Amino acid sequence: MNILIVTREIKVARALKRGLEEFEFNVHVNENPNEEILATEIGQNDLLILDQELTGGSIALMQRLIEFKQGLAILLLTVENLNLMRIDPKLPLVEYLAKPFQFRELLAKILSLRNKQYTLLNAS
Repeated sequence: MNILIVTREIKVARALKRGLEEFEFNVHVNENPNEEILATEIGQNDLLILDQELTGGSIALMQRLIEFKQGLAILLLTVENLNLMRIDPKLPLVEYLAKPFQFRELLAKILSLRNKQYTLLNAS
């Protein structure tokens, strides 16, 4: 699975990259994204780990990114109260993870998204 991490917290991104690579994931990091760059980089990735602070949690942005690549999974890292956030049923491959989080929580979300992704792509 190819993963793109998009955050300005470079120390966190590097730690996540090292940890995920130990589990045989191919990981790339983007520190300063804009929508055009993301669209280009997404084509070669299966999962986007996106810091909500960069997007404001914009559903419209996530929909546009998913349009660039069908089946793209997005894990949105957020400081928001997850009890107040609702997952849009139109975006079945988008999940949230509250900061701070443990690495095993991140890994569980990634594996869950990978399973959903496999199921959705093979159902069509």
